Amino acid sequence: MIGWGERTREVLQALAADADHGVSMVLGIDAVRQEEDPPDWVLRLPRYRLCEPHEVPTGFRSGWWYEIPLIDMPVYLGYLERRLRRAGGTIEKSHRVEALGDVSGSGRVTVNCTGIGARTLVPDDSLRAVQGLLVVVDQPEPRIEHFFQDDADEGDLLYILPHRDVVVLGGCALPGDVEIGDDAAAAIMARCFEVEPRLRGQRVVAIRHGVRPKRKTARVERDEVDGHPLVHNYGHGGSGVTVSWGCAEEALGLVRAALAEVDALI
Repeated sequence: MIGWGERTREVLQALAADADHGVSMVLGIDAVRQEEDPPDWVLRLPRYRLCEPHEVPTGFRSGWWYEIPLIDMPVYLGYLERRLRRAGGTIEKSHRVEALGDVSGSGRVTVNCTGIGARTLVPDDSLRAVQGLLVVVDQPEPRIEHFFQDDADEGDLLYILPHRDVVVLGGCALPGDVEIGDDAAAAIMARCFEVEPRLRGQRVVAIRHGVRPKRKTARVERDEVDGHPLVHNYGHGGSGVTVSWGCAEEALGLVRAALAEVDALI
C-alpha cells in the first residue's frame, strides 16, 4: 500500500493548486506518547523534521513535522462528482442491490467498490466495520494553521485538521457493534482542547458518523460473477483516502485488461 499512498500524494498535491478541489497542503505534527523513531514513510515527505521538546504538547514524548495534502471532504467529493459527469459518467440510485449478480448484466465489467456492503454482497466474512466520529467546529481567531494527530490506531483517537472555514476534530475507531454514546463528541472535543485551547467555545457546525470497511489487506483483484468480469476494490479501512488514487489506478488496469479480453471474444 506504500506505492498506492505515494501515488495518491502526488495527485493530491497537484490538485491542491486549485482551491475548488478541496485539497490544501498543510504542515503539522504527528506526536507519540512514548519515545520512538518516526516511521520510514514520513522521512520522504516534504518539510520533515523532528519536533523540538517545547513543540510537543503535555502528555506526549516526541513527534515530527511534515507536510501533507489535507482534504475538505464535502468540497472534494463535489469536485469528484463534477469530474465524473464531465467524463460522461452518471450516478443512479435506482434500486437496492442484494447480490453482485444483480448488476452483472448492466455493463461490460463490474467494479465492486461497495465498502462494508461487500461483506454480504461478495460475501466476504473477513470484512468488518470500524466506526468513526468527527466533530466539525468553526475556525477560531487567530486561525489554526497546522494539523495535529496522535499515533493511535483504534479506540480513542486525537486529531485536529484545519480547513479554510472549519476545523475537523477526531476521533475514534470502534467496532461496528459498539454503540457510540451521546458523550462521545464531547470527549473528542475535550481531548482536542487540551492540545489546542483556541478551540474552546467554537460553534459546533456538524457531527459526522461513518463506518470504515476494514480488512487484513485491501482487496484489489480480478474476479467474475456469473461468468461476467468483476474487479474488486474494497477493504481499505481508515486508509481509503490515503491510498485512493494509487489504488484506483491499479483497479483501472484490471478493468482495462478485462475489457480487452471481452473485446477479443467478440
